[in-house]
Amino acid sequence: MPQTSNKMKNNNIKLIKAKLSKYVKVFYFGNTVCFFNCLSLDKCYFNKSTNSNDKKILNLLEKNNFLSDFDLRAKKFIDSYRKKFKPDFRQLYLVISEACNFNCKYCRQVTHNSRGKKMMTQEETKQIINDFFKQAKNKPQGVVFYGGEPLLNKDVLLETIKYIRQKERELKFKKPTDLTIITNGTNIDNQSARLIKKHNVYIIVSIDGAKKEHDKLRVYKNNHGTFKDVLRGYKIYKSAGCKIGISCTIGSHNYHSLPQVFNYFAKQLKPVNVGINLPHDNYDNPLNVNLDFKLFCQNFLKIFEKSNKNNLYIEHIMRKLNLLFKQEIKVNDCPACGGRLVVLPGKKLGICEGAIGIDNFFFRDIKKTSQMSSAWYLTSPLFDKKCKPCVALGVCGGGCPFDGYLQSKKIGCRDARRCLFIKNIIEWGLYNFYLINKNKIKNKKIFIPSIKNQYAFLKEIKGTKQKLPLRSSAQFSKIKNKFKI
Repeated sequence: MPQTSNKMKNNNIKLIKAKLSKYVKVFYFGNTVCFFNCLSLDKCYFNKSTNSNDKKILNLLEKNNFLSDFDLRAKKFIDSYRKKFKPDFRQLYLVISEACNFNCKYCRQVTHNSRGKKMMTQEETKQIINDFFKQAKNKPQGVVFYGGEPLLNKDVLLETIKYIRQKERELKFKKPTDLTIITNGTNIDNQSARLIKKHNVYIIVSIDGAKKEHDKLRVYKNNHGTFKDVLRGYKIYKSAGCKIGISCTIGSHNYHSLPQVFNYFAKQLKPVNVGINLPHDNYDNPLNVNLDFKLFCQNFLKIFEKSNKNNLYIEHIMRKLNLLFKQEIKVNDCPACGGRLVVLPGKKLGICEGAIGIDNFFFRDIKKTSQMSSAWYLTSPLFDKKCKPCVALGVCGGGCPFDGYLQSKKIGCRDARRCLFIKNIIEWGLYNFYLINKNKIKNKKIFIPSIKNQYAFLKEIKGTKQKLPLRSSAQFSKIKNKFKI
């Protein structure tokens, strides 16, 4: 894939170099030059032979945020968002069971030795839902049932789903709350699956590949593999007509088999989407053993291309491409930065499900939870001087703040793996937009894609799929391009 070039070899490019905004990056795709504003997400393609010093072209570039006058507007925009933060908890992670019947070797609660056993009661979940709807001003975006393994507390979970739908009717919500269960896929039966389908609940099942890959790290406490039981549960959900996605954790156990893993997902399981969990935690986690992350990034985009042809929607890549080509700026990637409330049994409050079991991340007081949200909000790349030169500035959102914390023991550090992954997605998107629009670009002196052009590209790569699990995460902290003149 063509890389960003720091050398302006072409004379026409040299003439304009001094006039460019500091947010503009330059790519070379054959005889085509691409200017990309990494904050406003504007794009411009033109032939190297085009006279970049022509007044009409300069005016066009200025109007579309490529010249240095943009920098002052960018500063005002960033300063305004640094000052205006206020927690708005619209996503609830309800840890309905701390217990789990698996003992996955990479699980944070296992590696941190923080596995609990508590379960919520029905009265407790009702009170939490009442408080959450009030906190969200009766306009929540999503409730996620989490654990541990939430289906170990199945009766309470199912009654809570019914109660949420009942409260929506009482409060006359204009649209239903997105409900999602993140599960290991076991402890399910046909009757439960039918009720889940009836109440329009999304299911996300953790599956790391076919039996060979999955059973390496996703095991029971006796170290036996779990794949057979997970597949049984998956098929029950499918038979009931549930909307079911897959959460696939990437790591040493499946790294070398990812083409086969994603082909298996596409051809055999046919989920509505696949979410990918990049290797998390510190580098001692079993996921990270002998993992060449740079090579993974390069190879995974090839897997993405093939999966796209197989109608397999890979959520975490498409999410970034949608931001890039709808020109929606992402302030924070994770709803823990002001939009998510995590509630444990006993009504302890936090913002990050990854920190379950770590006492100093959970509180009895909502004010302390809000203060932590504020600190995490400020980890946005928009407010970080080190991130300003980055090509992914406008769509990154900073990745996982908790992973950065685990590696440095302080809030605000980056996980370099996320940085590399997102940069690769941006370059892939800009280059493939060029390939699909090559003839249009060739026939014009300068081609500045409209939103309509860019939406057509998203349709071409099947990136416009709607109503997916965890929409409350995808929609969090997005800003429409504010820089159009």
